Amino acid sequence: MNPVDDLGLELVVPAGFHALPLDLDAEGMPDPDAFEDLVTGLLPHGGDEHRLVVATRILVLLRAQAAAPIEVGFAALGLLGDEQGGIAPVTLSVSRSPSAHDDPEVAARGILELLQRRHSPADGPADVRWLDLPCGPAVVDTRFERRSFAPDPAPAEDGPFLDHGCFDVHIPHPAGGSVVVVTIDSPALHVWGSVSNLAAAVVSSVRFLVAEVAAA
Repeated sequence: MNPVDDLGLELVVPAGFHALPLDLDAEGMPDPDAFEDLVTGLLPHGGDEHRLVVATRILVLLRAQAAAPIEVGFAALGLLGDEQGGIAPVTLSVSRSPSAHDDPEVAARGILELLQRRHSPADGPADVRWLDLPCGPAVVDTRFERRSFAPDPAPAEDGPFLDHGCFDVHIPHPAGGSVVVVTIDSPALHVWGSVSNLAAAVVSSVRFLVAEVAAA
């Protein structure tokens, strides 16, 4: 079990995952030395062209995290292989927001209803589901979206684009005070079953360390 700093919980970080830099500069770029170390650690025997492809995809994921409405407190990244010898990045991130709930089941039902209402009909049927985790009730919101794959952080109307899948698992603290969101994000849609299994293993390992009081 790996404690998630400052978030009051533990979870199992999958083997081979590396901690991600959480800060990007004004141009949407991470610290160059830390980023180079990350890519080299993920692909110690990869060639320059292979590393460039992976590095570009990692940037897409980092910028998506930076644009998220909730501040991310922990993030890590690993590579998922397929039967054809290809690889794709998978990110794990954990965030927390204050909540005034007293009952985690009531909070989870409120989250479920809110996410179902927020879903746009233009996106197709909402895939928002109830989960019973070992740590308590939770809600998973599964999304598929197309993101700009351009090296420039500014949105590109004409592409290039990369399709991504994302699991957001909302877990109310059992004693109240906060809601933790565990996110698994990847462009590896051709092996989405493997991504789903990884996400299930991670969220099933969540354990809250200390009791919180209700948020003011």
